[in-house]
Amino acid sequence: MAHILGNNMDNVKSNFVSFVDDSFLTWLKEAGLEYHDKVIPCKDFENRKSCLILLFCRKYCIKLYDCLGHGAFSFTGNLAKKYDESIYDGDFVALPYVFQYFKIGITHSFSERTQIEYRKNIPFFINDLKLLVGKLRNIEDSFWHDIHKFARKQAKILGII
Repeated sequence: MAHILGNNMDNVKSNFVSFVDDSFLTWLKEAGLEYHDKVIPCKDFENRKSCLILLFCRKYCIKLYDCLGHGAFSFTGNLAKKYDESIYDGDFVALPYVFQYFKIGITHSFSERTQIEYRKNIPFFINDLKLLVGKLRNIEDSFWHDIHKFARKQAKILGII
């Protein structure tokens, strides 16, 4: 996997899709996942291409929103029960709750939404994603009830609901 060294942003890959190389695709295949990306026109930022990235199998779909909805340099992810190309509509739970549920300490952060932070954090996110996919391999049908209950509890603690 590509890693960013130093602060020379000229040599850094520019978005998540640019990290999708043969190594990444091999990892997906070995993890039992398929890949699909869909470029979405970005009305708010003329020079940015937004993208919906789907990593999926029969048990779930990880939906990654690259520069979709939270600024020119944002990255968010949600989990859906099945393959779904909608923008947020078919999503079941936000990935941060899924990381918490599985007690995976994340190494990425897209909170500042700056170009430098965005570019530096994609490789960290990919590494975190690999840990998550390892946990999702073993989910049972009861997972969906349990993660929904967990996410609601966490959202109440944070005052979101």
